[in-house]
Amino acid sequence: MLLNRLLYSALFVVSFVFVYFYGGKMPFMLFYILLTLPVLSFAYAFLTYKRFNFGQELDKHMVTKGTALSYSFFLENTSPFFFPFIKIKFFSTASMGNDVVEDTYSLPPGAVERHAVELPCRYRGRYDVGIQKIEVLDMLGLLSLSRPVPEPQYVIVYPRVIPLARFRTTASNVEIEIAAKPGKKSNSSNVISEIREYRYGDSMKNIHWKLSSKTGKLLVKSYDGASEAGVNVFMDLSLPPLEFAKSVIFEDKLIEAAVAIINYCVSRNISVRVVYDAGSPVEKRISGNYEFNLLLKDLAEIPFQSETSMARLLGSHVSDFVNKTDLVIITGKPDGSLYERICQLAGAGYNVIPVYVSPAQLTGEEPREAGEFISGLADAGIYTYRIDINDDIKSVLEK
Repeated sequence: MLLNRLLYSALFVVSFVFVYFYGGKMPFMLFYILLTLPVLSFAYAFLTYKRFNFGQELDKHMVTKGTALSYSFFLENTSPFFFPFIKIKFFSTASMGNDVVEDTYSLPPGAVERHAVELPCRYRGRYDVGIQKIEVLDMLGLLSLSRPVPEPQYVIVYPRVIPLARFRTTASNVEIEIAAKPGKKSNSSNVISEIREYRYGDSMKNIHWKLSSKTGKLLVKSYDGASEAGVNVFMDLSLPPLEFAKSVIFEDKLIEAAVAIINYCVSRNISVRVVYDAGSPVEKRISGNYEFNLLLKDLAEIPFQSETSMARLLGSHVSDFVNKTDLVIITGKPDGSLYERICQLAGAGYNVIPVYVSPAQLTGEEPREAGEFISGLADAGIYTYRIDINDDIKSVLEK
């Protein structure tokens, strides 16, 4: 557009000089043509701006990773004139399989042009999709009129839940032992903190049948305090030193590993405490499907912007735990301070389970600290789960 403006300005100046010094019929005709053309071009662009319609549609706004979305849009020319230059800029959704960012369309009189595309949702997160901006260009390419998009489309992609058949926690072993003994219940070590109404996803085992029959409503027993079989999951949400597209892949892998472990515990009625820092410390107690689904909703959009190291997060929260329970530590940035903290916790009686999500397949090299971290913990008798970007999480965590 800048080149067109410079070219037009040069022609206008040349025609003006020609008229000024030589005059005559042809110079004046050329000058008035150049003077009139922009006005006609602008008027035609304004007509196009006013007389074309557009719309877009997305079949879903909330999906699980791996699901494909159907997106469609249409352009309509309601006038008897030809609309040659309608430029549409789309939100970049390369991570969802759509690499088209910008395109130009031409509409004959009365025409309706429709387009549809399937968008595979490859990674968790919130994405703006569809039309971001519409510009109507004049025929000379001197200006553009922007058409506002009243309803921008978006989609929230939930993390995929990978079922695990086994995971190395002492809590799962305790649950198995309790289930094997008659007369024992997995909640026997907990204290009832409240009786509340049943919510979708609550375990049927926790329903207070006697009180429910009296009130005519399903009431559920909530338990207070972490059981001896509890699991504490710490997630490192510090910003990875990667470009945006690679960060999306890395963050998705880390969240997916955490969700798989939490789901394993919840499906076996093992209480879970999830701790992370997303700008400020967050602690959530997960004891059933209802809380788990709420956590999934949070993890779908949670930003990786923590400035608190994992070692510091452990130091400020582990002291709150009365029982020496399992500590699952999921990180992509292991360092010396985290190594020392893990060794201290293991020495204090905690069952520490480090999970390292490696960015090596994205960066092309493994951080030196990671190798020292894993080998140092191995020497201390602590096994570290290592998950690469292309690894199958289920295969790794079930070892």
